[in-house]
Amino acid sequence: MYIDFDDINLIRTFYYLQKYPGRANLSEFLNIGEGVMRRLLEILNNRDLILSSNKGHKYSEKGQKLIDEINKNIVIKNELELNLFKNKKNTAILLHDTSNTKINYILRDIAIRNQADGAMIFKYSDKLELPDCDYNLESFEILKDIFHFKKNDVLIVTFSDNKLISDISCFAVASKISESLKNI
Repeated sequence: MYIDFDDINLIRTFYYLQKYPGRANLSEFLNIGEGVMRRLLEILNNRDLILSSNKGHKYSEKGQKLIDEINKNIVIKNELELNLFKNKKNTAILLHDTSNTKINYILRDIAIRNQADGAMIFKYSDKLELPDCDYNLESFEILKDIFHFKKNDVLIVTFSDNKLISDISCFAVASKISESLKNI
C-alpha cells in the first residue's frame, strides 16, 4: 500500500514541531516547501492539535497530550552507523509495546513502495530478531547500545540515497503500526 506523502508529512510536521516551532525552520528541516508547510500547519490547527501565532506554533492541550503519548511510545534516530547499506541515509523508528503487530513482508513493502531502497523491521522479544529471515544479526548488536529495547518492541530502519525518502518511508511503516501516529 502506497502512503500519501501529505499524510506522512502531516505526521512528520506534527512530530518535529517540538524541535522546530517556526514554519521556515520546520519547512527547511523537513525539506517541504513553505506553501505546503502552511497547509499542513493549517490542517493541524483545524484539528485542534496546534496553536499558531506570529511567534510560531506550539501544541494545543490536545496536541500536547498526543505528542507526550507519541514520545512515550516512539524513539526516532537518524543516521545510524550500520555496516549494512553503509553509503545510504537511514532513519530508524523504535515503537514500544507492539504486542499485536505481526511483522511480515507487507510492512517492509510499504517502505519500498514509498521509494526506500531497503528496509529492515526487527522485533524484540527476548532478543533482537528479523522475523521470516535467516540473516545473522551479530552486526546489529550495536542497536542494543543505541536503543533501550523492551519486550514486544518493533524497530523499523529504512535506507535510501535521499534522507527525505528514508524519513518518509520509515514514518509510512510506523504509521501503519502505531496507534498514536494514527491519531494525528
